[in-house]
Amino acid sequence: MKKSFLIFLAGIFLIGSCSNKEREEVTGISLDRSELSLVYGETATLTATVLPHNADNKTVSWSSTVPAIALVDNRGGVTAIGVGSTVISAVTEDGGKKATCAVTVTSADVSVTGISLNKSELSLFVGETETLKAIVTPDNATDKTVSWASDNPTVATVNASTGEITAKSAGEAKISAIANDGGKSAACNVTVVEVKNENELRVMSFNIWGGGKSIDRTIAAIRESGADIAGIQEEANNSASRIANALGWTSFHTYTTLLGKGCSIVSKYPIVAVSASKIGVKLQIGYGKYVWMFNQHLNHCPYEPYMLNGIEYCGGGTLNTEEEAIASAWGARKGDVELTISEIQEAQKEQIPIFLTGDFNEPSCLDWTERATAAGLCKIPVAWPATKKLQEQTGMKDSYRTVYPDEVAKPGYTWTPIPATREVLDRIDFVFFWGDKLQVVKSEIVGEKKPESDIVIQSFPSDHRAVVSTFHLE
Repeated sequence: MKKSFLIFLAGIFLIGSCSNKEREEVTGISLDRSELSLVYGETATLTATVLPHNADNKTVSWSSTVPAIALVDNRGGVTAIGVGSTVISAVTEDGGKKATCAVTVTSADVSVTGISLNKSELSLFVGETETLKAIVTPDNATDKTVSWASDNPTVATVNASTGEITAKSAGEAKISAIANDGGKSAACNVTVVEVKNENELRVMSFNIWGGGKSIDRTIAAIRESGADIAGIQEEANNSASRIANALGWTSFHTYTTLLGKGCSIVSKYPIVAVSASKIGVKLQIGYGKYVWMFNQHLNHCPYEPYMLNGIEYCGGGTLNTEEEAIASAWGARKGDVELTISEIQEAQKEQIPIFLTGDFNEPSCLDWTERATAAGLCKIPVAWPATKKLQEQTGMKDSYRTVYPDEVAKPGYTWTPIPATREVLDRIDFVFFWGDKLQVVKSEIVGEKKPESDIVIQSFPSDHRAVVSTFHLE
């Protein structure tokens, strides 16, 4: 009985001892590091120490102030997923004690794999400047810096760090951009033009008959005409490129009209824009000076002058009156004429000089007059619609007829230097112009012999004479 009593007392003592034990609360927290640097994609683990070591509740929650830079899991595992800075926090569940680590993430070194330029060809006038832009790939390359160099500094220099080109003298130079990481390179071919006389332009219209008897003679005709810009009709076999290269000109533009006619514009001046329908180009002719040049080749069939004179051609019948001739001509050429008018009216909004060259395959409304009929130069008076509507709706002027208003004394025939047994000689090739500060001072026929031609070309290569007009620009 005594033994049982002692055991009872011991139990009471133990129960009393347990009920009096105090709970150990958290007094602080620390991390194994206060700063951490990672490279994009790397991982690391932070270790939290909760004090006291015998704290009852050591649970910790983790967070990142900028999760887009680095994520942290519930065990302190940190993953770098962006470039920049963030703060990782560890907070105790008991007492809200907090410790932090500043994390900085940098990008991994990414090598340059390629480089390209915003332009591969560039034309400048002497004294002009332009800055090229280099595109380095990939976008996240560590070192995207480039160095610039010119292979011909006497023609064009380039700022080694900015890519700004300065045109020094006429000629050609290659401007290269070299990636400082890896040496990848890209180049732009620069042509520098010396403006001889930016206040005078010679504009030519020339149906070259596909190159006619000889492309070399065609090139000679353009060169000897002194033309600065030429609208070419019946272009074929890459002739525009061959012509431009042979003349040392800087640009050419080849296209096809609505009726499938091959045409080109070749120029010693750089092309800076092309019209919506491709029949016109904007040329830079000097410092801040521009002109628009359009070129057209209208339908050759039916040919109303033949039909009025009873000459069989491409299945056309006969015509007897002005009304019949106008109706036939407009039906054959309306689409291209209206397109040309629309394009020119759009260009006129810029208020800069405009030229239009072309083989219209239709006479001028200024030529088939009562006077010309009385002189036996044409069958009947006809107000031909293509030139009439063009001049009425755009205000453009016929350069040849402006210089030579007498259609009887100076008929200016361009069709044809090689007439058939029965032929109707006529003027169907034109240079039109528009602009308040534009004045025509000369207009000449280029062909096979005098007196039909003002500029004579030996072995003239085409079935059309050309016309070249000289303009003064204020």
